[in-house]
Amino acid sequence: MKIQTTVLFFAAVLVSGFAFAEQGSAISNESLVIASTNTGQKSFNNNDLNGDGQISRVEARAGNLPRLFIFMDKNGDNMISRKEFNFTEH
Repeated sequence: MKIQTTVLFFAAVLVSGFAFAEQGSAISNESLVIASTNTGQKSFNNNDLNGDGQISRVEARAGNLPRLFIFMDKNGDNMISRKEFNFTEH
């Protein structure tokens, strides 16, 4: 159930961003980014059970990420960093 909630949240954020862009809305996407970042940080912290700043496979299995782990671990080091979790590319 938690996986579905997480996936639905990210889908809603993406759809909202597209809707604002298509309408040429005067509402800034900055507020959406801030809200999704705050929610994302809480979600990351909830899954980082030992507080080391990374989510291991064991932590992912205990939390709500077991099926998403392989997709989120972009560099294949068997850990999900905050950067990978938040889908940022730097």
